[in-house]
Amino acid sequence: MNILNRLIRYSRRKLKNRSSRNITELVCSSSYRGKTIFYLIDKPAFIENKLIEEGIHSKDVLDLINQFMKPNTIFIDIGANIGTI
Repeated sequence: MNILNRLIRYSRRKLKNRSSRNITELVCSSSYRGKTIFYLIDKPAFIENKLIEEGIHSKDVLDLINQFMKPNTIFIDIGANIGTI
């Protein structure tokens, strides 16, 4: 396990003990299929808390999208949240 993954796991354990009301700004990461994405969270809500606690949001949706994606496919997510898809 590399140092970045250790740091991420350590941070998640520490954050589980904190109330989300006390967090003013936080960098969080999400991993899916070997890719890591970092998010800047300034107001934790449902999706943000799920990222903090579990490291991923909507894995079932990502799995479904991944089934249909082929090389050179363009996928546009027009959601209005923090961009977890």
